[in-house]
Amino acid sequence: MEDHFVRVFVWFVKDYLLYRWDWKYGTNSTGLKSNAADAAVLELAKTTGTALITKEDFTPKGLRPKPKRGSLRKKATDAGVPVYHPREWLVHRRALVEAEFERFLERWDCLVPLYITAQRARDVAIGDSVAKFAERLRQRYEWLMFPERYPDPESWMPG
Repeated sequence: MEDHFVRVFVWFVKDYLLYRWDWKYGTNSTGLKSNAADAAVLELAKTTGTALITKEDFTPKGLRPKPKRGSLRKKATDAGVPVYHPREWLVHRRALVEAEFERFLERWDCLVPLYITAQRARDVAIGDSVAKFAERLRQRYEWLMFPERYPDPESWMPG
């Protein structure tokens, strides 16, 4: 599942849906993972004065009032680094959250079928697998930004 997320995000979401995203700091070519990656990202945020955006500590019931011990949100808070859930960040930036995400979902609905068709042309099994994953990923994106649309996410979202 993680492989599909990376594939869809890196090859599709980043390039086609977030094409104006200013990716200032390159990619994680260090191979760091987990706590080591968190520490590097946190240090970069402290050094550059950049806020962190993470979905950590966001549950089906909403954002935890107190970050979990060991989470990037907790580490950032303790270090004095601003940290936001994606929705908080857009509100912080005074963007029209609903309109921005509706446009994101519209682009998703327009472009994902083309991406899946291209994947199926290369390999039917991978294309079918990506299609199933993309449908679930879209639901998750929508849930993250519009949790009120899914009053009982545990009924469709695996743990």
